[in-house]
Amino acid sequence: KEKLGLAMMINPEQEAANAISRILYMPTALEVAPFARGHAEMVRIKLPQGNVLTGKKIADLVKEADQRMYQVKELSGAVLICAVERSGKVYIPGGDFELAAGDVISFIAPVRDGRKFLKKNGFQTHQAKSCIIVGGGRAAYYLAKRLIELGISVQIVENKKERCEELSVLLPQAIIVNGDGTSEELLNEIGITTTESLVPLTGIDEENIMLTLYAKEVSNAKVVTKINRITYTGVIDQLDLGSVVYPKYITSEAII
Repeated sequence: KEKLGLAMMINPEQEAANAISRILYMPTALEVAPFARGHAEMVRIKLPQGNVLTGKKIADLVKEADQRMYQVKELSGAVLICAVERSGKVYIPGGDFELAAGDVISFIAPVRDGRKFLKKNGFQTHQAKSCIIVGGGRAAYYLAKRLIELGISVQIVENKKERCEELSVLLPQAIIVNGDGTSEELLNEIGITTTESLVPLTGIDEENIMLTLYAKEVSNAKVVTKINRITYTGVIDQLDLGSVVYPKYITSEAII
């Protein structure tokens, strides 16, 4: 970087892998975006039916937090709910705004406080323990390396034998499977019904979406879908894929 006189270098595949690993560290979240040099993060979650936050006003949450200020052990975490998505519209909630099931909430919190807030309000906060990655490209390598560092067991499915041999050397702690990652038979053999997470990283958006829909049908796995094209986002949103990662958006945010 110094020799070329560059102010910044960005690897889009690395940035996408980092974004996916943050989500698998907190699987309840749809998205986890760090800022302030990693000291804080913005978390997006979908409010399920029957959650304790349903029907509560923002002001109620503030009062509850104030009442716990001196109960350090029970502190739910310092959070700021900054946006709520509902029926295709985005709201900046005031104190009288009432949360409802199906809302997608974005909140900002210092690192670790977000997990405290989720745990206090009935969300699962443990990280995924196992992951199947479909596709063995650069993003898969970066992601698998990071997940292994976090103690997550990893299987990578890749259809090119030569690439499988490379990955087996680069990632000796991962299980590398040579085969068609879109095959239902193969996915069932390697445990798609029991894995805690699945990340389709093929180079074809349609395949990634198909794999996501299949996984949601046959398992309870946390699925993170990588989509390269940034068109048709409205259609993709209607599919309710859950966590979707767009490398182009992530790269632009990193530059800003």
